[in-house]
Amino acid sequence: DRRHHHREEQVAETAAIPELADTEQKPLTETAEEQQEWELIRVLLEHGGKPYEGYNHVANLIYQRIDPDIFEAALPMRIFDEYFAYLHEYHVVPQLSFFTNHTDNIVTAKMASLLHTSNQISPNWSATYGIETLNGELNYLNEVDSSISYFELKKILKMQEEIMKRFANEKDPAKIAILQN
Repeated sequence: DRRHHHREEQVAETAAIPELADTEQKPLTETAEEQQEWELIRVLLEHGGKPYEGYNHVANLIYQRIDPDIFEAALPMRIFDEYFAYLHEYHVVPQLSFFTNHTDNIVTAKMASLLHTSNQISPNWSATYGIETLNGELNYLNEVDSSISYFELKKILKMQEEIMKRFANEKDPAKIAILQN
């Protein structure tokens, strides 16, 4: 796939430039966009090898449906690219240890915080409210679908924005008619 091959070349170029390796040493707060990117990375790392209907596994679904150029933060994009470069080279999803023991300390540190989530529902929730919820391992399909939906919506909004820019700048009536349809 051309877009993923291009991304692999960009990753190789970025890794060769030491100054770019430290681009993620930013303030501790992340934007909502970055948080969603990290959530996709977490889902990919934790559930990438699990089955998903119509695909070999979750990683294949993500590869087919997420445009890697939609990432805005450098480090999540780099991990996404490294994940799929590994998958294409070895034909298996990388183990978590590939990233938790990464040669780049920034990646290792981020993995420690990313994979240490405590989103478990309190044991008293069901007893108090009489409501059962899916959580933990039973919830992975919902996590996958939610992450993918966010990126698909983001892609649609970017496309809509681009069409509106073209529409605003277009002077040719024939092209305007095409853009309106």
